[in-house]
Amino acid sequence: MHVSEKCERKSCDIKSCNLRHPKICRYFRDRKFCKFGEWCCFEHKNIEEDFKNVSEKCKQIENKVNNLERLLIDKDQVVNTLGTEIEKKFETYEKNLKTLKECIAEKDAQIESLVRKLNEMESKLKTEGRKGKDKLHLEKSGKPEPVKCSECDFETNFE
Repeated sequence: MHVSEKCERKSCDIKSCNLRHPKICRYFRDRKFCKFGEWCCFEHKNIEEDFKNVSEKCKQIENKVNNLERLLIDKDQVVNTLGTEIEKKFETYEKNLKTLKECIAEKDAQIESLVRKLNEMESKLKTEGRKGKDKLHLEKSGKPEPVKCSECDFETNFE
């Protein structure tokens, strides 16, 4: 049995398809005329139309590629700009962090100095209190009254 129906699918697996897949007639392709006419077993297809369609699709694809290239260049510029901004901000943050660390170190030194002074004042007050208990004013309950520092308003009770 000979099949006369042509396969119209553009992407077809010829080996598994049972329909005809004729080759293009070389007379019609070269001379635009075939002496067998519609009785020719080969395909009478106008290749120029296919060529025009393919060339139009190629132009469309080229335009898309060019647009994508332009977009990619624009995106690269944005990324570079953002990278530069991030680097500047990072440098600023590093400078600020360094300044903060220096301030913290300075404040720590001040705190240590104040703690040393406080300890010295407490020990001085304790030694003075032991030497002359009459300097401390005792309450009726027998506990010493709190002593205030005139420089920092610190209060302490001595036992």
